[in-house]
Amino acid sequence: MAIVEESSKELATKKQKHDKESKPKRKSLTGVSQVKLAERFSVAEAMISGIVRERKKVLALWVSRANIVFQTITGTIIQRKAIQLAKRLE
Repeated sequence: MAIVEESSKELATKKQKHDKESKPKRKSLTGVSQVKLAERFSVAEAMISGIVRERKKVLALWVSRANIVFQTITGTIIQRKAIQLAKRLE
């Protein structure tokens, strides 16, 4: 019984290692990894990571404020907001 349990644990561990190795690194919304973005703009990876974190905070704040005033959030509104934010970054 102990041999069967041990071998199943070994298989599970090998499968987990294989799954981790085969998965590509998560990419940003642009489809480019944070490492490549950092290289492209000659900044530290931590800066890209910080920008991504801030983006999430800004979006959450905007959505919560829209909900407070009972504003319906549509795809068009989100697109306009994205354009506004992109212009502010220029």
